[in-house]
Amino acid sequence: MADIIVNRKSFKLLPRMTRDFMKRATEEINIITRSFTWADDETLEVMYALINKGVRIKIVGKFGEESKEIIKQLVKLGAIVKLHEFAGEARFMIIDEKEVVFAIREPLTPTERHYVGIMIKDESTAKTVKQYVFNGIFKEAEEADYVVS
Repeated sequence: MADIIVNRKSFKLLPRMTRDFMKRATEEINIITRSFTWADDETLEVMYALINKGVRIKIVGKFGEESKEIIKQLVKLGAIVKLHEFAGEARFMIIDEKEVVFAIREPLTPTERHYVGIMIKDESTAKTVKQYVFNGIFKEAEEADYVVS
């Protein structure tokens, strides 16, 4: 049975929530993201520690000039980063093919943004999202190190 958690949080809390979720990984993290605003210095440190423990991190994002430097940093850390236009339409993270969290932007006002996070703790769901959504996009995506160099 799936454990589903829905939470509404301020956009400002996204980096901390991302870190907390990543820390649960022991094998692999797969991310589809529109922007890289969640990748602050503390999150990069967590990712570096995880990569050094052998956790594979694959990210598909949408390229923009504002994300060029953070993409370079992610590649330097050892994350596999690719770029794809579809990444602008979805945001999710899969941890160890066991859990998946979706971040859905909810514009409350022009100056205030919130995300609704939907976490599904179900191996079958996580594996299905990885197999039928993430893997297809990852395969089609362009290598980021080639684009940002």
